[in-house]
Amino acid sequence: MDYNEKKCVLLLDEVSIMKTLEYNKILDEIEGFEDLSDMGRTEKLGSHPLVIMVRGLYKNWKLPLSYFFTGSGVKGDTLVEIVKNYGYWFIANLHCI
Repeated sequence: MDYNEKKCVLLLDEVSIMKTLEYNKILDEIEGFEDLSDMGRTEKLGSHPLVIMVRGLYKNWKLPLSYFFTGSGVKGDTLVEIVKNYGYWFIANLHCI
């Protein structure tokens, strides 16, 4: 890829999904609860996955980086914390692509 093909934007997108629980044998845990990774996990069912991804500006490519489940959407202050905690790490690692 040349320099312009590597130029990208960091996107945060949230959608609504049906609430459901599933057992993950590998992690030995029940998935489907609100889970913001290091920021905490609750017993509320997650219905809004937040996906963090990068997408090419001049070339049609995209790369999902992470996702989080929330109960009713992410509030602004929580979104700021997610970007502060994870966004800088993503940007630093993307620079190497």
